[in-house]
Amino acid sequence: MNIQPYLERIKYDGNVTASLEVLSELQVLNLMNVSFENLDIQNKIKIDLENLFDKIVTRRRGGFCYELNGLFYKLLKQIGFAVKMVSARVYNNKTKIFSPEFDHMALIVSINEDDYLVDVGFGEFVFYPIKIEPGKETDDRGGIFRIDIYMMTNTWWFKKRMNMENLCQSISFPKWRGK
Repeated sequence: MNIQPYLERIKYDGNVTASLEVLSELQVLNLMNVSFENLDIQNKIKIDLENLFDKIVTRRRGGFCYELNGLFYKLLKQIGFAVKMVSARVYNNKTKIFSPEFDHMALIVSINEDDYLVDVGFGEFVFYPIKIEPGKETDDRGGIFRIDIYMMTNTWWFKKRMNMENLCQSISFPKWRGK
């Protein structure tokens, strides 16, 4: 994949190296310049690199998680990041249950000894990569976030806090170590 048109699409003109600073800027610019849209889900389009690049970069449209995170994954791999796609499940605050497996897709990026949750395909969510540190709250432009182990399972639970009591936009994803 020729990454230059993608970088132009998101208005990135900086250094192209695998660092946390570059990752952070790429994520913010992707979120600010490529919209979330799920218009093509009912059309059952084929999700492959050629179609994603054409839709998002050439035709300057948006996409949903599999499209946006899928193309972002390819960009990050090409730059040299250690990145992995992970299935994520979205928590419904009304029903108090998670959606089915593979309902959402997110990315885990490893930089040095640290793993980061990266997501450009969830609509209004995190602006920057969130370091996976269980129990630590992270203040991001998108809100206050926390990652915990979900009910003694092999799953992380990523939560956005609306206020001291209420959570919204929670996802779970498998624990993963990038090495």
